[in-house]
Amino acid sequence: MRLVSHCIFNQDYKFLPEWIAFYEVTGWDKVILSFSGEDRRHLEPLTPWIGSGFVDVLDGTPFSGSDIPAWAAYQIDQQQRAIDYAKAQGYDWLALLDSDEYLLTLESMDIKETLKSYNDPDIGAVGVNWFGFGTADIYEIPANQCMLETLIKCAGPDKHIKSLVKVSAVASALTQHYVKLKPGFRYVDETKADFHGAFVDPPKCKKLRINHYLNFDGKAFDEMKRPRYKAIGYSDQDLDSRRNWANRNENLDIQKFVPALRKRLGHVGQTTAHHRPPQAAEAGTQGSASPGGQVPPKQPKVAVTTIAPPSEPYLSEIFDLFTTLRHFGGTMANSPAIAYFLGPIPEENAAVLSSLDVRVEIVEPLDIGCPQANKLLAIGPHPGVDYTLALDTDVVVAGDFSKSIRGNSVLAKIADQNPLPLGVWKRLFKTFGAPFPPARFLTSFGAAETLPYFNTAVLAVPSGLAQSLVEAWHSAILNLSGCRAQVPDIEQYPFLAHQFALPIALSMAGLSYRALPTELNFPTHGVIHNSFGPNACKPLLIRHNHRRDGGGQIYPCPYKRANEAIDRINAFFQERGGPATR
Repeated sequence: MRLVSHCIFNQDYKFLPEWIAFYEVTGWDKVILSFSGEDRRHLEPLTPWIGSGFVDVLDGTPFSGSDIPAWAAYQIDQQQRAIDYAKAQGYDWLALLDSDEYLLTLESMDIKETLKSYNDPDIGAVGVNWFGFGTADIYEIPANQCMLETLIKCAGPDKHIKSLVKVSAVASALTQHYVKLKPGFRYVDETKADFHGAFVDPPKCKKLRINHYLNFDGKAFDEMKRPRYKAIGYSDQDLDSRRNWANRNENLDIQKFVPALRKRLGHVGQTTAHHRPPQAAEAGTQGSASPGGQVPPKQPKVAVTTIAPPSEPYLSEIFDLFTTLRHFGGTMANSPAIAYFLGPIPEENAAVLSSLDVRVEIVEPLDIGCPQANKLLAIGPHPGVDYTLALDTDVVVAGDFSKSIRGNSVLAKIADQNPLPLGVWKRLFKTFGAPFPPARFLTSFGAAETLPYFNTAVLAVPSGLAQSLVEAWHSAILNLSGCRAQVPDIEQYPFLAHQFALPIALSMAGLSYRALPTELNFPTHGVIHNSFGPNACKPLLIRHNHRRDGGGQIYPCPYKRANEAIDRINAFFQERGGPATR
């Protein structure tokens, strides 16, 4: 049995070596590529495979533009060329795919073993369903990691199929998803049931599946996918919803192929939690450097901080924040922890925090007319760490959040609601003389378009940016009161002055920022818009907004998976008991 896989590529050349290597290590005999671009330098990374004969490139007319019917016709033409090639070279099976689609067998490590069950003389093609994979909230995949081991979040089964065809049974290419078969041959799903068209609904994904990496990583999504889709009429809101939709669940089925893939790509000896034994993954052990001298990315060292007055309910909430960090935080459970207080606290509370290895610092409050501005004191910089994660006291930890603390940008979730119209924001920025940010996001509750207006209950700051952020934010808060004559709208929201000042500070200081996903600041006090997938969201940091009963139990929210996390935390609270001071 001889197998060949085909795809068209151009802009996605960065990820193509991994696509080729995957089919090489999973038992395919050949990859054929249709190159739709003009810059042949994109072929240079493929030289080892071309030289070995594993890859053949079908040169053809380059394609440019965003005309959908023209692109569909081009794809069908290239698929026909692949079919003709496979027939001429005597291949038995041909997979007609895109360069972001990875066809895997779920029953074994050997695709040929799985395909033996489809050798019935009347079977002409198998329709294989997708799982749509997202960015996993990773902005850029490290150079010494595979995409497959890094992008582990997906939307789940999809009715769309791509075709794995018996070459001798094909009459001609027909669409991007399926072919025309010769008389007497059947199109079947993985259960060998007949179907027609581009869909198998409900999806069948127990033996064969395609992992469809719709967005690649965050950088590729913004730089490559977003412009491509906007050119054909998609809005930023549509695309942000698409990104969130594809990050709803975790799936690790493809990880069994990762060790061989890493070895083929030269990442020898570098391991990640996605394919390590569970014990090693929990320990957060690091791999060794590869023979080529690359050093695996280290686990970020994060200082977790909070700040509050020395009174209830804050004393109890801080105890709960840090006990959940230690119990549910995974690789972050042993992070350095600092509790800042705006005055002395009772000795028994200090002793309880000390038992959790939480350092207590007594600080003087800032005198700039905004009590919420005191959180600047918790940002640092803190020596010996890569980031400071500054949390409000009404946050509890439900899981390991380390995968989202990456890069060199200020990280926070877009606010639940934005009380200021865009015109008011423009006046506010003009008053400060600050450049108005072009980026737009969606609020959590209403999915209303907003500038980068963040909720600051969860704020991750790289150590190298901490001083610049604190100085710019302090100045913006201090000067905000002087803007009330020009922008009177802000006067009715004194408790939000610090949040109004943050996007101004980021703009004035020229600091980069990224929006955290909902699971890194999951609000329990309102209805999250469906475009964020709240029913499927598995929160890692929960913001309960001080909604707790007298015994410290967190009140439930409207969402099942979030309530499962809340129930686990509440059960832990009951088992643990409260501090003597509660």
